[in-house]
Amino acid sequence: MSRRLDRVIFGVVLSAILTLVLGGIGWVGWLVFGTTSRTLNGVPALLESYGETCVAAESAGVLSDGDVIGVLRFGSADAFAWPVVVGVETESLQQGLGWYSDTSLPGERGNFAVTGHRITNGAPLADLLEMSAGELIYVSTCQADYLYEIFVPAAEFVVSNDADWVVQALPGEPGALPSTPLLVVITHQDLVPTEDRAVAVAKLIETSIN
Repeated sequence: MSRRLDRVIFGVVLSAILTLVLGGIGWVGWLVFGTTSRTLNGVPALLESYGETCVAAESAGVLSDGDVIGVLRFGSADAFAWPVVVGVETESLQQGLGWYSDTSLPGERGNFAVTGHRITNGAPLADLLEMSAGELIYVSTCQADYLYEIFVPAAEFVVSNDADWVVQALPGEPGALPSTPLLVVITHQDLVPTEDRAVAVAKLIETSIN
């Protein structure tokens, strides 16, 4: 009887462990592949809607979380187009790149700061740490097309997640404004959750009015 009870207990424990393991694998699979598929499937409709209702906003005061303010491409004008939406909370980052709404709009003097994921929710910043100084970032809005050039690569600039100074108008210099409009792109330094953030800094080098 004791041996039978031991076997039953062992079977129950093993079953519970297998359930947890499989559940964990399923959760990770959804987190990496499911959320990415969801985001990528939603991007075309989001960009189409933005194009159809493209009205220039004068300030962040007329925008709501989730509204698209522009389109961003890494490395080439023909690269995949990522919507840049208002807000950096979970719901906004599920749509593409999130814009810190207390920073400048694209092309404006100051710091246009955005963030996004590296491995989930479309992984818009999957290759950010491989980008070097001199590489280009293209941003398009209702008003104009902006071309930024990276001068501080993300692989060389790592801060903690509470380093709010990186989204100041001139990062690290409170109250100051840069002579050239800046673009700051922030993402996780590591593929597993840590407090480290990698930051790429780019400067505006060209503007084409639409």
